[in-house]
Amino acid sequence: MSDTRTVLFAISIDTEIDKSPSWTVSPDLAFRSVTEGIPERLTPLFDEHGARPTYLLSGEVIDDDASVRVLKATRGCELGTHLHGEFVGPHRRSGTMANERTSDMQCAYPKEIERLKMRNLSERFTASFGRRPLSFRAGRFGAGANTIRCLEELGYLVDTSVTPTLRWDYPEGLADFSHAGNQPYHPSREDIASPGCSRLLEVPVSIITSAPGVALRGLKAVQRDGPLRTAVNVLLPSIWLRPSHASSGRMVRAIEKLLRMNEDRDVVVLNMMMHSMEVVPNASPVTRSEGEVDALLRRMDDVLRYCRRGGFRFARLHEVHSALTAGQGQ
Repeated sequence: MSDTRTVLFAISIDTEIDKSPSWTVSPDLAFRSVTEGIPERLTPLFDEHGARPTYLLSGEVIDDDASVRVLKATRGCELGTHLHGEFVGPHRRSGTMANERTSDMQCAYPKEIERLKMRNLSERFTASFGRRPLSFRAGRFGAGANTIRCLEELGYLVDTSVTPTLRWDYPEGLADFSHAGNQPYHPSREDIASPGCSRLLEVPVSIITSAPGVALRGLKAVQRDGPLRTAVNVLLPSIWLRPSHASSGRMVRAIEKLLRMNEDRDVVVLNMMMHSMEVVPNASPVTRSEGEVDALLRRMDDVLRYCRRGGFRFARLHEVHSALTAGQGQ
């Protein structure tokens, strides 16, 4: 790595209501991963390393008073938004959502419905936090052809919905990022996975793979079954910067490969992602016990220590935008 090269390390966290081991909404409609997991587990870890996370808040979190109080008091972070459309009008799903699955893909919404859901989500955020959100990720990575224009209209600076080389092929919709690159770019307003002239910055999740276009259709079953999930992660030729899906060693190897792939760049961006629910036992399929939570946090700690040794700079998503657009007239 060049002595003059800057490496920016972002941590983007989908922040939602607690789920069950089968990914349905928790029957008790709990937010322990926000009210306990963030202040008691994530914030101390990030403070130890000087890391600066971005929490991307789903609509139900923004509506929960206790979660809002905790997030307002959380230091050193950015707060953005995360759309699971079932929790946001118009056509908000009726009832409490307990024991139901958030399966919508916003790329499948009619253009006007997506625009209204995004506007309502953003306005609810502004009402709760007193400022507008700047960063966004679609639930299930389900951004599509109209998402960039929606985000531009609402004043966002960053989207982080793209998972390079992957296609999310669900009955509810298809999000195709098979030709997307692994470094930030200004996307096309017609194709979020391609460079274009949008003023928005796309900051992809950091993923490496040797098989572009891998289609992930059976992920629900994989997520419900721990051993099966492990087997698929070994067999599929992709590694995420995602502590629920990779060992610390595999994540470090992914980082080193991404640095080699981008050795000609003055600034390289790495984007680790996770869910808030993973730091509480039984609030997701990922961690069923305190021991599994501890193991996930150790994996994160290993990677953050590696970043510090390498002189990487921790950055919130809007800071990535500032760093990359300085002097470009954006």
